[in-house]
Parts: sequence; C-alpha cells; structure tokens
Amino acid sequence: MQGLTAPVAAFPATAALLRRRTAGAGTQQVQHALPGRARCWRRQRSHQGFIVEAIQGEAPEAVAHKPVVGKTHQHKGEPRHIDEMIDTIRAALRSVAGSDISVSPYDTAWIALVRKLDGGEGLQFPSCIEWIAKNQLPDGSWGDGAFFLVQDRLINTLACIIALKTWNVHSDKCNKGLSFIHENIRRLPEDDENWMLAGFETIFPTLLEMAKDICLDIPCDEPTLQDIYAKRDLKLAKITKELLHSVPTALLLSLEGMPDLDLDWDRLFKLQSPDGSFLSSAAPTAYALMQTGNKKCLEYLTDSVNTFNGGAPFTYPMELYERLWVVDRLGLSSYFRSEIDSYLDYAYRH
Repeated sequence: MQGLTAPVAAFPATAALLRRRTAGAGTQQVQHALPGRARCWRRQRSHQGFIVEAIQGEAPEAVAHKPVVGKTHQHKGEPRHIDEMIDTIRAALRSVAGSDISVSPYDTAWIALVRKLDGGEGLQFPSCIEWIAKNQLPDGSWGDGAFFLVQDRLINTLACIIALKTWNVHSDKCNKGLSFIHENIRRLPEDDENWMLAGFETIFPTLLEMAKDICLDIPCDEPTLQDIYAKRDLKLAKITKELLHSVPTALLLSLEGMPDLDLDWDRLFKLQSPDGSFLSSAAPTAYALMQTGNKKCLEYLTDSVNTFNGGAPFTYPMELYERLWVVDRLGLSSYFRSEIDSYLDYAYRH
C-alpha cells in the first residue's frame, strides 16, 4: 500500500529534467513518481554526498510527487549539463547499498499483533508495541509527519490503535488515535484518485472489521466508506483462487486484507521468498505467521524488527526492490545500459 522511491526517484527533478531535455527543449512536461503499494505509503530515502537539482524544503514524498515544470533552455552548453545529470544519476544507481528506508507504522502494527508462538500469553514482538508508543504524531496519528495523505494517515493510525487495543496498553495514545480517525475519516474523498494507495480498498475495510471485533469506536457507517467497500467487493470478486495460489503476484502484498478467501497456506508457501517473506513485505508475512506459525516467516520478521529497532519497513531488504524499481521506472536505458544489466543480473541471482 506508501511512495517508495528508488535511487533515481530520490532525485525526481534531475531524472525528469534529463528526460525532458533529451526529448527536446521548450516542452513543458510533468513527471510523477508513482506511490508504491502503499502501503507504499511511507518511504524515505537518504543519499548523502550528492548535490542535485531537487526541490528544497519538502518531504521526500512531496518531492516525489511534485510536478517538474520545465523552462525553455538554449541548446548552447546543454550537452555538458546533461552529462552532469547523467553522472549524478549514475552515482546514485551505484550507491544503492547505502540507502535507508523509514519504518512503516502499518507493517509494524501487524507484527505487533503476533502472539507468542510457544503458546504463552503476550506478544512475540514486544518491541513493536514500544515503537508504536514512541512514534505517535502530535495530532494523534501515525505516519510521515512531513507529508499528509488522508489514506496514509488513516490506515497507519487504525492499524496502530488496533494493536494497542488488542494488548490493552497505552489507552491514552489509543484514544488520541481514535479522535484523529473520527475527525479525518470524512476527508477520504479529498485525496487525489491518482494517489490512491495500492491495496487500500482491500485492507482498510479489513481493519475496520477488526476494529469492530475488539469494540473500538470507529465510524464504520460513515457515508464516504461506502465507495471503498464497493471497490473492495469488486476487486475481491475478480480474484481467482487459482491465480492467487499459483504464481507470485502483487496480491501477495495484501494477504492480510483477504481473510475470507479461504487461503490454502500449503500452496501459498510455495510462493514464499527464500528469505521467509512474502514479496519481502512485513505485513503479509506477519499475517502468514499468525495463521501458520511458519518458522521462516518468524526468522524474517525477527531480522527486520532487530534491524530497525522495533519497527519494520514496508519492504526489507531494499536491495532487490530498489533495483527492480529502477529498471521499471528509469526510462533512460540508453544512458545506463551497464547499470541496468548489473541490476538485472542481481535480480536473477536472487
């Protein structure tokens, strides 16, 4: 569902300017970096040591979605400027191993819901609840404090208060999160349709049902939710069990949003990644662990939580995801043939 940015997407202005200039000067174009799943709803990237043509003073997500409007440039001296941009992007592509990604409150909340696998009482991952308690924003929500998208804030916040309520901890933070949801759920139609988080229409209704089951006071009958329920029903009606269970598709990223589909875990685990995850994503892997107790899922989530000090990002590790994102989104293959070939070789090896 957050968008997740790849090395070149961390420099959207540079990449967009290079596309525009190689296509011809004087044409006004807009370049958007598409949000990821959403959950892709929450990513930050950090590249140090590079100075690029970017929009200053804005959150990474805001930069990624900022229209890049070009001005007419003289051809004189332009090749040198293009070379500089190519060198900047190439340096970013080669620094993929040094990038950072922010923790996802949504995914962290799903991991926090995992009960002890040895049959005892309590949480399997208590550090996740600690992370949630420490990272609530002043307005009562969870998410990226530098970038506001209603869907992003609501889905992160609802997941976090479900985790807190499930374990009956931090009632003050839970109540503050509830207040945020009551005040903002009617704002869902304000989000641009083009920014709708992938999987939101499947996952958000599932969270609402979970909230009702634990007696959280959620306005589930809010009129603005009816359209989301309709989209959920339409999407689920199109999903065939054979497709879901036979090949790895993006549907695996929203397993936690399909509890009523009678999932065949024996078949689904044949699609499990070698690292124990489902498509390197924490939330569906946590759901699989809750349903099955799978040891490889446990190992993957333990590694992720330990790496991020109690939280978990949407995707981990980043290396494969970043490389594939670049290959899919860069659009300048003639300049970066060797880098793209290197990324594809990496993907085939993994």
